[in-house]
Amino acid sequence: EGPLLHDNFTFGLAVDAERDRIAVPAVNRVALWSLRPFRTPDGDVGLEEPPTREDTLIASGSDALFDADGGLLTVGLDGEVTSWDLDPPSPAFEPIPDAGFGIPTFSPDGDVLAVWGGGGGVRLLDAETYEIRARMDIPRPEDASIGGVAFEPGGEHVAAVWCPAVDPRAQQPCRGRLAVFNEASGRAVAGPVEVDPIPDWTATISVSADGELIAVGHYGGRVDVREMATLDVVHRLDDLVRGGENFVIDTSFSPIHPRLLTVSTADDAAVWDLSEDEPTLVVKGRTGLTNRFTPDGRIVSSDQDGSLELRDPTTLDVVAGIEGLELPVIAPSFTEDGQLMVTTDDLTAAVRLWRVDKLEQFGGPIEGVVGGRIHPDGSALV
Repeated sequence: EGPLLHDNFTFGLAVDAERDRIAVPAVNRVALWSLRPFRTPDGDVGLEEPPTREDTLIASGSDALFDADGGLLTVGLDGEVTSWDLDPPSPAFEPIPDAGFGIPTFSPDGDVLAVWGGGGGVRLLDAETYEIRARMDIPRPEDASIGGVAFEPGGEHVAAVWCPAVDPRAQQPCRGRLAVFNEASGRAVAGPVEVDPIPDWTATISVSADGELIAVGHYGGRVDVREMATLDVVHRLDDLVRGGENFVIDTSFSPIHPRLLTVSTADDAAVWDLSEDEPTLVVKGRTGLTNRFTPDGRIVSSDQDGSLELRDPTTLDVVAGIEGLELPVIAPSFTEDGQLMVTTDDLTAAVRLWRVDKLEQFGGPIEGVVGGRIHPDGSALV
């Protein structure tokens, strides 16, 4: 069952008798299974219950072999030999009492952790001590549904968009509010201003690399680009407008180019060049549910077919990719050097850790959470 079921076949079987587990190398991955055998005094052997899938290594395998220490060697179809540590030391799990329930977001410099939603507004915590620095000055935060938070890169401000006085579980568009806050005090330095309807159940706000622009996606498919200092609209991008119940599900500024990526539920993605007075549409096409600029300016995308891909930002052509995920992954966050990525599974919200260049999963799924973000230096996962 599971990953061995679809368009796949197995090459063999490796047994770790001391630890009661097996490895099954297959075309597109290697599956690990735990066994619970019983042995009777008469020498009979059987299983107390069916095998339990322990982990899945995202690597093709023509062969697999357990070593004496319990590690695993796999040989890929391309001849690549990989050594896997199957029992690495567990990371130190530490609760953050002051954070409360919500979605975490690190500032680009890693100094501040924002935790938003859950009826508690937006809490700004010191990312080293995890003590609260400030709370955003959002009116009636207990009744506000936070639509997203975005930090000014290298700056002192953080922007937020929210729906006032609504049920956070309603998932209905609302006349939103937008404001920019001082990250040290939590006080508003611009706004709040009323904005056109937003889908508050998906984060559609981002800040440009130079800290001068804010992009906010709206219900209906339009994206407004505003000056961060004044919140005045400078560009209205309507290329994703399709009418009906279409809405923007993501916006993302390139960290290295004056480009903006916008994505809607109409299965459209568009990249805009904002280097001139008037925006220029660079490319538009079908990419998937998730689209986000990586730190080196490429685009990572994931779709309902279980694919995870890296794309050229000027053509949307796939330059690397994997298939076979059980669910699309969403909400990617990256280390500053662009080597590591954390994603959340759509629907289940399980968290996974990836090496970006090879799109290789090396951690997770971590279940029982509502999402996760990685610290810019890679030292922590919240």
